[in-house]
Amino acid sequence: MTKVALITEQLGEHLLAKIEGAESICILTSFVMNSGVRLIKEALWKAADRGADVKVLTGDYFL
Repeated sequence: MTKVALITEQLGEHLLAKIEGAESICILTSFVMNSGVRLIKEALWKAADRGADVKVLTGDYFL
């Protein structure tokens, strides 16, 4: 990671753009909502298919 930024708007669009070119993806969050999972699920599958290392750790409070 070379640059740290605080994202306060359009998080989904930012994540999708970063996932698209990533070789390694680590997502750590306290909880997820179905709408958020639906938003990034396809992009994460594509990343895994192209050989990216994908790791997701979350709680299930809202599921």
